[in-house]
Amino acid sequence: MKILVPSVLLMALLSQHSFAQKAKPKPHAQVSACGKCTVPDAYSEKDSEKEIAATDLSVEQLEVKDEGTFVSASITILNRFDDTAHEVELIVTLPVNVKDISASVGSHDISFKRCGARYKFCIGTLDKNKPLTITIKTSKCLAANYAGWESFGAFVSASTPDPCPINNYKGWANTNTANSNLCKEYIPNIIKTGF
Repeated sequence: MKILVPSVLLMALLSQHSFAQKAKPKPHAQVSACGKCTVPDAYSEKDSEKEIAATDLSVEQLEVKDEGTFVSASITILNRFDDTAHEVELIVTLPVNVKDISASVGSHDISFKRCGARYKFCIGTLDKNKPLTITIKTSKCLAANYAGWESFGAFVSASTPDPCPINNYKGWANTNTANSNLCKEYIPNIIKTGF
């Protein structure tokens, strides 16, 4: 004689025994787009001293030059505090409707990737008072309705806390043409304008 056990009852019985397979939660991985995070969750304390670890990252300069049919943007970032900034990333937004886009990081060992109108630079660590400059070169805006409307934005951040993130951003817009009226209303927030 066969005894039929409903599947629901069978599963309940199996789950009470040690041989039942239970799903184990996966550990939370601190991984960013640039790689593994090295700053621990308790980032607010230094290991040797009970004081707050902090960094003051800033976009010190965003200088744009007119090079005929091309435009070049030089972005300089700096860490002003004693603590090393970890997992530093720089995001740079590019002008509308440009081509022949390239980036130069000089002799620095920095990985970077472009996705559409944005560059992401994975800088890693940045020590105090060691400025780092990155240069991006593009054509000028190609479409007639965007001609003379070149603009760049640069934002730097780190996994180390920054007590004054206001200086982490700089923008630049070419406001010298009739096509650039959209940016003109934001002029108080733009540090430097025009070539």
